Amino acid sequence: MSQILCRRLSKLSISRNQILCFRRSEFSTATATATTPYLLLGTDLVGKSPCGGKVVNFNLYDPRKQEQVKIENKILSKEVYKSHKLGSSRGWLASLNKKDSTVRLTNILNPSKKIISLPPLTRDKYEHHVNVSVSSSNEEDCVVAVKFFGSRVSLCRPGDSEWTRIDVPCPSFHSSTVIYSERHRKFYLNNCNPDYTGPTDFTPKSGLPTPVSGYKRFLFSNFLDELPELEDEMRLSRFRIQQQLVESSSGQSFIVAWFVERFTDKGEVAPWEDTRYRKSKDLCKKTHKIMVFRQDEEQGIGPYTDDIGRPFSSISLKPSPKTLTPHQKSSFESTLHHSLITHDTDQAWKVFRSFAAASSLPDKRLLNSLITHLSSLHHADQNTSLRHRLKRAFVSTTYVIEKDPILLEFETIRTVLESMKLAKASGPALALVECMFKNRYFVPFDLWGHLIIDICRENGSLAAFLKVFRESCRIAVDEKLDFMKPDLVASNAALEACCRQLESLADAEDVIESMAVLGVKPDESSFGFLAYLYARKGLREKISELENSMDGFGFASRRIFYSSVISGYVKSGDLDSVSDVILHSLKGGGEDSSFGEETYCELVKGFIESKSVKCLAKLIIEAQKLESLSVDLNGSVGFGIVNACVKLGFSGKSILDEMNAQGGSGGIGVYVPILKAYCKEGRTAEATQLVTEISSYGLQLDVETYNTMIEASMTKQDFLSALTLFRDMRKTRVSDLKGCYLTIMTGLLENQRPELMAEFVEEVVEDPRVEVKSHDWNSIIHAFCKSGRLEDAKSTFRRMAFLQYEPNNQTYLSLINGYVSCEKYFEVVVLWKEFKDKNAKLEHALADAFLNALVKGGFFGTALQVIEKCQEMKIFVDKWRYKATFMETQKNLRLPKLRKRKIKKMELLDAFKNWVGLTT
Repeated sequence: MSQILCRRLSKLSISRNQILCFRRSEFSTATATATTPYLLLGTDLVGKSPCGGKVVNFNLYDPRKQEQVKIENKILSKEVYKSHKLGSSRGWLASLNKKDSTVRLTNILNPSKKIISLPPLTRDKYEHHVNVSVSSSNEEDCVVAVKFFGSRVSLCRPGDSEWTRIDVPCPSFHSSTVIYSERHRKFYLNNCNPDYTGPTDFTPKSGLPTPVSGYKRFLFSNFLDELPELEDEMRLSRFRIQQQLVESSSGQSFIVAWFVERFTDKGEVAPWEDTRYRKSKDLCKKTHKIMVFRQDEEQGIGPYTDDIGRPFSSISLKPSPKTLTPHQKSSFESTLHHSLITHDTDQAWKVFRSFAAASSLPDKRLLNSLITHLSSLHHADQNTSLRHRLKRAFVSTTYVIEKDPILLEFETIRTVLESMKLAKASGPALALVECMFKNRYFVPFDLWGHLIIDICRENGSLAAFLKVFRESCRIAVDEKLDFMKPDLVASNAALEACCRQLESLADAEDVIESMAVLGVKPDESSFGFLAYLYARKGLREKISELENSMDGFGFASRRIFYSSVISGYVKSGDLDSVSDVILHSLKGGGEDSSFGEETYCELVKGFIESKSVKCLAKLIIEAQKLESLSVDLNGSVGFGIVNACVKLGFSGKSILDEMNAQGGSGGIGVYVPILKAYCKEGRTAEATQLVTEISSYGLQLDVETYNTMIEASMTKQDFLSALTLFRDMRKTRVSDLKGCYLTIMTGLLENQRPELMAEFVEEVVEDPRVEVKSHDWNSIIHAFCKSGRLEDAKSTFRRMAFLQYEPNNQTYLSLINGYVSCEKYFEVVVLWKEFKDKNAKLEHALADAFLNALVKGGFFGTALQVIEKCQEMKIFVDKWRYKATFMETQKNLRLPKLRKRKIKKMELLDAFKNWVGLTT
């Protein structure tokens, strides 16, 4: 274990005084430096230097060879030598001046020594320091962190006038060490207690050079199981276990447990808790054991590991046993096959680890099936999460590539990458491709290249693809492998990374040169990326040259090119150039000025943030002068700009006001987005007012816009606005008014507004563009009858007849039902007379309505007329129904008085009774 750790220490950043073997009186800071993989143990005084300093020998520890190294005759200034040593980190030695408490940083192992002075570092009387951590080896951007025992961390940058004090209120962090994390760009305080549940953010609201947070480690798993040399847990008391937070080059976090024990001069163990040795000065400290525990964020544990050099590493390769016998290999393969069939992922993984431990592999078919199974989203089981299976897929794939890549199928690689794309795992995907290149395992670019592009783009790290692109180009040229050539899509992705993300001219030119070498012909997007970069850098001549060169490639449209130039100028804040490009594109005509919504939104955002509404209004006015009459409404510059304003939540009306103030017009297109926004927000009255304003300018809206506004008004029950809009629509030369007419009539009917319906129909009845039919009158009559306004219904019926609209069965049914509901049965008699005089066709439903009303009202003579008409028309009449109706009505009928007054009515009554089967 210690050998593997030492091999990896050169890639780790350890932040504690790691004491290997030294006396108390020696300078004992041992931290990995930035320029060497050594641990600094201490110094030996050799003599004096001519300049008044001291000549010393540095005692170092080389973890790669596990031996001590001595660098002799190094000169330390007098101030540095006599100062109190705080610690070292990334090649810098931090020392505290004992007189004025100022701190000095010295790059002690660098031939060209440099001393950086920092302000005085004050501390409490009983406070002693724990360690030092530096965020960078560069003087310009480094931050120094000094951790004292207790509740204080002090931060300072070169050039600061004082140290920034960070108070750590949690006692769990009082004895913690501090380390700078490259991955998270912050300082961490390691908490040795895994059960801690308190706060971890110690960053104040402002003024902090670098954030400081507490690191909560996970509980160590199988801690004592990995210490077989210890008989019982009590023997741990002889050690001081220093826990160091460590970060590998891949960003994986580890906890290094450093077991330190003490010995007397006679070689006797001096337990740390034994008070007899508290005042003893002749004690030797020695490292007993080093253990590393990986911080598994997914499972929330800290498992013991013996391999910390590769991200997502899960295979622990023990010393290889003897080669597998044919019987053993066959047994393993049978177990692996069964595990894959039953989807037992954990068992399959154990078998693969057994193969790996024996430095062997299963046959090609099983191996590819295993990796495919680990990568598949459809083979999930209850015990293994998808993320964990993908880690295993990554590890197994890279292991096979390093050992025997010929066993891997190309489709297996593609399957792994497709799963990584779905899991948005850009880091492992790039590491897998790097492993393929490193081991000369060349898979055709078209099988994996586009997947890597998608993975990088979805994770916002398209620049990471640039390295892959360059290496693929190099391999294709040097190895003469055409199938490794990146295609146009990949080339454009690399250009996008250079131009849009890195904004590097040199990198972009390298990509263009690679495309030329590979024979990849650029397209409009290629020119667009370059145009963006040139505009971003303000290179007008380059933009002109680039536009002229497009003619040689036969590109008819410049839309992508101009959009990219606009985007670049907006990003650089050159809004005047933005206006120039748009007006220039309009002069070219065609589709060159048909910019997308994204371009307009970016443009508007730039103008608004610069408070240049006047310039935006001026641009619309100038563009309107250059646009031809054939330009589509939604394709005008004015529409695009105002629509973008509405999308971004800015007031489009303010631009209209500014245009009016400048005495210009932007065409109908500038009004449409505002009208649609008003309708969407339910501000129909304001929309109607704006339409009136538009009409006063002599502009005309299209039918679709009118339909949208009228529908919005009817939905909000703003009938006045809807009718006003329709009147304005009638004044235009719109030929088709039927859709809006039906929308209004339907809305008024649903909301029971027959009086408005009647007025509306009267208003449009003579307009040939509106077809008013009988069912429209029927709707009005039905609405009046339903609301009990029978006189209005009667008037509408008369008006309908006057205008020569023929009433139909529905007309009479609505009137009859209205009369019956108000018990005005005589009106039904009058209605029957009119119906009979017109010789209209009687249908079953209408006959039934007439009979029901007449029997209820006691008008049996008229009822017999209806019966006679039904018999003539051969319409079935249900006698039993009207017998029941008669029996119900007879309760209210006063027969003695009826006999005395009207003999004729009695005769009709008897005739009706005979018809229904009632004897007199």
